Parts: sequence; structure tokens; C-alpha cells
Amino acid sequence: MKKLSTFLVAGLLLVGCAHHHNDAALQQHLVGTWTTRDVQLRSALLSDIKLKLGPDGSYFAAYSVNRPDGTVQAETLTGTWHVENGIFLETLTNSAGQPAQSNGGSKILKIRANSFAISNWNNPHRVFTRTQD
Repeated sequence: MKKLSTFLVAGLLLVGCAHHHNDAALQQHLVGTWTTRDVQLRSALLSDIKLKLGPDGSYFAAYSVNRPDGTVQAETLTGTWHVENGIFLETLTNSAGQPAQSNGGSKILKIRANSFAISNWNNPHRVFTRTQD
């Protein structure tokens, strides 16, 4: 019985630790320039996606919007970002040179040395790969 209770306590501690997020460490690792594969939306395909996350919390994204009618439009987004409770949070402040206000969040699924994966309502598993700054 004593071994069983020790095992259960140790198991509960491991489960609790597995869900603990060190937001500062996650945020520090995400600083840099990233790219990801194309993203298919209902009304367009996003391609040539580049994301720059600054150490000061600045956010810059650039990509092409490919519409079904064949038109292609370059898009840029700027704003701020941070990590809170293991969630990558972004606040959009400018879209294509126009003031904008939008908030979004994505659960961080996995972080490796040169990649990270997130999940959100639009894409349940998107992988970003680190590029040269």
C-alpha cells in the first residue's frame, strides 16, 4: 500500500509538472524569424508566409493572399505578442498600412530548437520553421 501511494503521488507530481508552462522561456525561444507552409482559408490561400517575433514583443508578418479569381495581394501585419499560460497571444495594430485592432491566440503544442507548432481555430496543427535573421 505504501508503494502504491508513493507511486500515485509521484505520478500526480509528474502530471502537474507536465502542464506547467514557463512563459518567459517559451517567449525567449520564439524570438526570431520563422516561416510556415501555405495556409488554405475558405476564401483564399496564404503563401510565402514570414513571421518575425522581436525580443521587445514586436510582431511582423508578411504573406501573399491568393484569391480564387487569380489575384494575388501582398499583406503585412504588425502588432505585439507575448506568451501567457502556454498560449501565443498576438495583438494586431496595423494591417497593410492601415490601423487595425484584433487579438488572437494559439496554443503552443511543441517547441524544438528550430521549429514550433501551434493550434488555433483556423489551423489545428501549424508548424513554423526558424529561418536566418
